[in-house]
Amino acid sequence: MPKRKNAFRHQMAWRISISGDGTFDDSQGVASLISTSRPHFVPGRIGQAFRFNGSDNFLEAEGSYAFCTFCAQAWTESLFIKLDSTPGEMTILDRVRGVAGRERRIYKSENGRIVVEGDGDPKSSLFISTMDPLRSGQWYHLAAVTDNDRVFLYLDGVLQGQQIVRQRSFVGSGQLSVFIGASQGRSNFLTGLVDEIAVYNRALGPDEVKKIAGSCSVLK
Repeated sequence: MPKRKNAFRHQMAWRISISGDGTFDDSQGVASLISTSRPHFVPGRIGQAFRFNGSDNFLEAEGSYAFCTFCAQAWTESLFIKLDSTPGEMTILDRVRGVAGRERRIYKSENGRIVVEGDGDPKSSLFISTMDPLRSGQWYHLAAVTDNDRVFLYLDGVLQGQQIVRQRSFVGSGQLSVFIGASQGRSNFLTGLVDEIAVYNRALGPDEVKKIAGSCSVLK
């Protein structure tokens, strides 16, 4: 069903896409995916997905410098995930560390909840968690929406929490590294599947997030 899936994405105006459908060259909006130990491809929520082994698998891509949590911008991160196990902290997405205001991480915490976290300055940080822990062996859809001074976290189309973030002024351009399945420095490896990673260049509304979360039942 790739044609139906791609048509659905274009309606949402995405800028970065990593679908994981059997090749490392199907990404759009980012440079080639690189890694010294790439994940395997397995049947996913839609088509195929990346399987991370929890020990050395990860991917690194160069993404736009523009996506910034504390810069009065609007954008959305979206993906499907299925955990093989729940113990331990595991990184899902990790935007480059060391660039103030652009650090942003989505991970599974020690207590099994999904967290979106970012650092602006001592007076402005970001921390939103899902209300309930995730179960292993079950597909979930995650969406983190940045809409100017607000950030929202959704699980399966249901709002989990939101936070107002203090805006800052930044200067910069070019590309920044994004790590998938592990943190920068190769730690907190993910064990499980990730599918249909997309970054949209606007803040998706609740109905749009719910539509993506439910699209897998139609497009599978």
